[in-house]
Amino acid sequence: HFVLVKNEAGNGEIKLSWPVAVDTLVERPEKFNYKIDNDKDDNQQQWLIDVYRLVEQSYGDPTFGTSAAAKLLYTSERNLQRKFKQITQRSFMEYVTEIRLEKACEMLISGNKVANAAFESGFNDPSYFSKRFKRHYGLSPTQFVSENEIL
Repeated sequence: HFVLVKNEAGNGEIKLSWPVAVDTLVERPEKFNYKIDNDKDDNQQQWLIDVYRLVEQSYGDPTFGTSAAAKLLYTSERNLQRKFKQITQRSFMEYVTEIRLEKACEMLISGNKVANAAFESGFNDPSYFSKRFKRHYGLSPTQFVSENEIL
């Protein structure tokens, strides 16, 4: 695979062609102190795990959104949105809202009041929370609580 090319300047130097450098890098990455990752999916999976962890830690903060997440992930908002949508087929904020609603469900089931569940799950406005909840689950939060009460 390798090709030696004589330097055109005539000073006796020999240059290695690109394929040699690539082959050496792939076969013995330790020589270059550089990690080769041949599996793009592994990188995407690890990135997605990092995003999921960040959302899990931050969903309760009403100011948490694309901008805050992008800063914490050391990327641009646009790159975060594009990459997340490419991998998951939904927007980042759709995912954050879904997590917030799921956490609110858990709180409602455990006996929290609707307003408390709304605020603790990252919604600023209980009315907006109720609208999103009903759109997502088909029931208002109070109907959800009524149907899930343990008798």
